[in-house]
Amino acid sequence: MQIKDCELSPESDRYVLILLAREEQTAFWLPVMGLLERYGLFFLSRRSLIASDKGNMDLSPVSELQAWELLFCGCPSNLLLLHQDLIRYSQQYGIDLSLQTEVSYRTPKKLACFDMDSTLIKTEVMDELAECAGVGAYVRQITERAMNGEFDFKESFRQRLRLLQGLDEHVLQEIADRLPLMDGLETLLQGLKRHGCKVAILSGGFTYFALRLKEMFHLDYVYANQLEIRDGRLTGKHLGDIVDSSRKVALLKELSQKEQITLNEMLAVGDGANDLAMLQTAGLGIAYHAKKKVRDHIPQSINITGLDGILYFLGYSPAEL
Repeated sequence: MQIKDCELSPESDRYVLILLAREEQTAFWLPVMGLLERYGLFFLSRRSLIASDKGNMDLSPVSELQAWELLFCGCPSNLLLLHQDLIRYSQQYGIDLSLQTEVSYRTPKKLACFDMDSTLIKTEVMDELAECAGVGAYVRQITERAMNGEFDFKESFRQRLRLLQGLDEHVLQEIADRLPLMDGLETLLQGLKRHGCKVAILSGGFTYFALRLKEMFHLDYVYANQLEIRDGRLTGKHLGDIVDSSRKVALLKELSQKEQITLNEMLAVGDGANDLAMLQTAGLGIAYHAKKKVRDHIPQSINITGLDGILYFLGYSPAEL
């Protein structure tokens, strides 16, 4: 691909593409580069974000990875259509892509907001509780529909929670003690903290479990749903507002004001339909091993690495960690 001279290329006309692929993959190069050029973006330079010694950052589940930072200049003819085509190419070639303006890319993220279930942990806690209550299969079906955007989240939440009425409180501790952490979580959190980024959980799950993660990793904020417990048993009800899609957006904005930062200085990561608006509101929204509805609407997605792959989308290489 020939480098194009850009006589006038202020930062506002410069774009950065982060590309993650398995080490042996090469078929995507010409199609992706050609796509960007067709939309009016011309290649300037590239650098590998993989240190030659691979540092001490063990990306999972893919240990052998290529990660590239590519710089382009130009004025895209239709940025919305370009993002849609990049989503299609990402799914077609099994690669992870993030296209950002250089201004946005170079803006350090000061607060990262995460969904919890199926994002920070490898399970849906509501489903785990339902399994213990003997209604696992039914609740999993409702959860799947809600996460795919086929069922109103608030209604699905209330419906599932009612089925947990009478469950012994000790079950909460048993599940909290064996929460399966998402691959790459510790490396991601270490990297964010090293670069001065605070961390918040904005979860449609439960405070009981989110607070456990907050304690484990010294996180800064937790917003989730509070279970009502009486006489050592779940009542099947909740206390306070349900943290749904609109509530997550409101919390995102509240935190930006509290931290006195702009939305462009915020990162949001999630997997379900109730995360979509939050991902679209933050300066950088990343769909993490997400449902199809989310992947189809969010240009930045992580599908081939663990959570630590997000660090590449922020421009950090293993040598810097």
